[in-house]
Order: sequence, then structure tokens, then C-alpha cells
Amino acid sequence: MWDERKQIRLQQLGEAETQGALTESEQTELAALIEERCQHEARALEEATRRMEQDNASLEAQVQQVIAQNRALEALIQEQETYLAEVETLVAQMEARRRDWRQQYGQVTGKPLDEPVRTEGWR
Repeated sequence: MWDERKQIRLQQLGEAETQGALTESEQTELAALIEERCQHEARALEEATRRMEQDNASLEAQVQQVIAQNRALEALIQEQETYLAEVETLVAQMEARRRDWRQQYGQVTGKPLDEPVRTEGWR
């Protein structure tokens, strides 16, 4: 396990190497610390990569879910638009029939539909 103590020792040996003041045993120790540090970083990168891949897979699943939901909502909107067009057509047909009835009433009674019909003498 890489720790602060090892990091400090690696820095000390690195500085000594830069100055050309390493003994043979210190060179061996430096090489071993460098190797251990590289292995530690490689493991850390592998773990981070694995977590990122898991996160990406989770996000991709969420994206696919949202895409499917959007498609379902688009289909629902299309169905509602079709329904609205049918209702508008039906209302227009009903309005035309109402106008026709009003016109026929006027032709039959000689009066506009707005005037009340007298019921006197209808018995």
C-alpha cells in the first residue's frame, strides 16, 4: 500500500539521484519504490476506469430509458392531435347541422329560432 512515508522517501531518493549521491542500495530502493508507485497508480487507474465504465453504462441505460419515454410521449401527442382533429371535425359537422336546423325551422315557421313559439291554441 502506498502511503505518505513511502512518497517522502521516494522524493528524497529522487533528489539524491538528481545530485548523483545515491549508493547502490539506495538505487535499488529507489527502483523498488518507483515500481511500487507505478503499480499503485496502475491499480488506481484500473479502479477509476472500471467505475467510469459502470457510470457510463448506467448513464447509457438512463439515456435509452429517456429515449423510449420520449418516443412513447411523441406517440401519445400524435394520438391526441389525431383526436383533436376528429373532435374539431365533429364540432364543425354539429355546427353545420345546427345551422341547417335553424334554417329549416325558419322556413317551416316563418320565424327565426330566437323568437319563442307561442303555445296558445295548441291544444
